[in-house]
Amino acid sequence: MGHEQRRKDLDGKITGLERVLQILREEENVEVLLEGTLAYLQAEFDWRLIWIGLYDRQAHRLFGKGGMTPNGDLSFLKQRFALNPGDLLEQVVIQLAPVEVPDLRSSNRAGEWRKAAQTFNIQGTTLFPLRYKDRCYGVVLLGTDVSEYETESGEKMQLAIVFGALATALYQIEKDWQRQQVKHPDESLLALISQLRELRSLDQYLQAVVEQAHEFIEPTRTNIYWFEPERRYFWRRVSNRQVTPGLGGQGRPASGITVQDLGEFYQALVGEEIVWIGESHSSLKTELTGRLMQQIRARSLLAAPIVLEGELLGFLAVEASEPRIWQDNEKHYLRGVGQLVALTAPLSDMEERIE
Repeated sequence: MGHEQRRKDLDGKITGLERVLQILREEENVEVLLEGTLAYLQAEFDWRLIWIGLYDRQAHRLFGKGGMTPNGDLSFLKQRFALNPGDLLEQVVIQLAPVEVPDLRSSNRAGEWRKAAQTFNIQGTTLFPLRYKDRCYGVVLLGTDVSEYETESGEKMQLAIVFGALATALYQIEKDWQRQQVKHPDESLLALISQLRELRSLDQYLQAVVEQAHEFIEPTRTNIYWFEPERRYFWRRVSNRQVTPGLGGQGRPASGITVQDLGEFYQALVGEEIVWIGESHSSLKTELTGRLMQQIRARSLLAAPIVLEGELLGFLAVEASEPRIWQDNEKHYLRGVGQLVALTAPLSDMEERIE
């Protein structure tokens, strides 16, 4: 009878494991994944406290997604927990290995959890990382009211399987989200080419270019500056914002820039080079933080020359009012747009002849 009961218990554990693994394989919603995992932990084990926290890499902290407490109060479990050097939570996140704590109530490395353990009478505790390869997606804390409790090897294996599947699911969700966020320069450039057949004037086309580039890169401002070779002067021909002719007033970015103000920037444009300037990175040999950046009132700048048969016609500029690191696909995109504008420049001559 004892053997038969053990067999039934084993079958039940296998069934429960299969059920939760199916959820973790098929679901694409984070909340559903966590709810399924929590339900499994509650049904298959006798933990006094369960907490699941997801890792925020940028802020280096864990934000609680809930769990189970002895008195049913989940408010503490849904807080955000900063990770500090030497703390248990940070150790799990960095080392990506489980940590067993004999008595969480007296652990000096438990941080805010020490007081919570005293409130809930949590003693023997195990912390598991939600690990996919070398990346941490969160931490699961499992607590008991038994001092120096050690998780059995069979339980550890079950938990490793479930937490590994959960981490894999979280990785896949993150990967899918990142794929959706990837910008596709070719699609934006094709849209501009298709508009070329519909717009009759160069200024209309330049306006479409500015709007498309502004939507793709999402800077603070997007402008096209046109070159007057006789006066050695660039004037703002088109902007994503309504501007009035002449220089910008106080508080408004300037609408005209002289070659003298541009210096090395101008030489790069003549050499058909794309220029990027950030708070601490620049494509130029010397940081261009002088009159130009003051005039356009920007902290970051990405500019592509508009060159036709070796003649500099102007440049397309995207400007950010905050420090920004320009991505390679943004640089390639803006260069392509600048080349496309150069091909349409002869339209202005055609307009004058028609008129």
